[in-house]
Amino acid sequence: EKQKAIDDHAKYHNKSIVVRHPILNSHARHQLVHTSVLKFLFLGRLKAYKGYELIIEASKDPLINSVTIAGQGEIKIADSNNIKLINKHLSDQEIQKLIESHHVLLLPYIDASQSGIVTLGIDACIPMIISQLPGLQEQVNEKSCAWIQPNAQSLIKAMLRLQEDPEYYITLKENISDYKDQYQSEWADELSIFVREITQV
Repeated sequence: EKQKAIDDHAKYHNKSIVVRHPILNSHARHQLVHTSVLKFLFLGRLKAYKGYELIIEASKDPLINSVTIAGQGEIKIADSNNIKLINKHLSDQEIQKLIESHHVLLLPYIDASQSGIVTLGIDACIPMIISQLPGLQEQVNEKSCAWIQPNAQSLIKAMLRLQEDPEYYITLKENISDYKDQYQSEWADELSIFVREITQV
């Protein structure tokens, strides 16, 4: 995605620097331990490309018992015992509480370049399930989340693996914590290069 952004503006090819999305401060510290029934969370605007319909489909699995879809948009969900819908603009405090009260953040995007929600998850060090799309893969390394194909079956498989495998859950929490430090360091380096380049123009 970085190279694509540069290639799309060929005349600026030798003058372009692409800086990754910075980590957004979630104000959250994720400390939930693994349990036999995990609480899954979707955060963000309710747009079709973000794959919330895949979450609705996945929630039909009898072993998935607690899903929250939180954000603002036009969405219709049939009555369900295992889906909680919060359809509203969320304050920073509400986002913090949601992250801290759920085990796993879901990002089954169908199409995306980069995502601010991913950086909220990195900041909070919450285990994440993320669609394997180029822009998102630039934000998280392969060991720091559960990667899926953007379809319901792949999502269900990842959700159940995290629910059934405490060691995998713990490993993802440890890996995302380590990656947070790496990401912040690399982003600071990228920003320094950017500032140095523009001051030389």
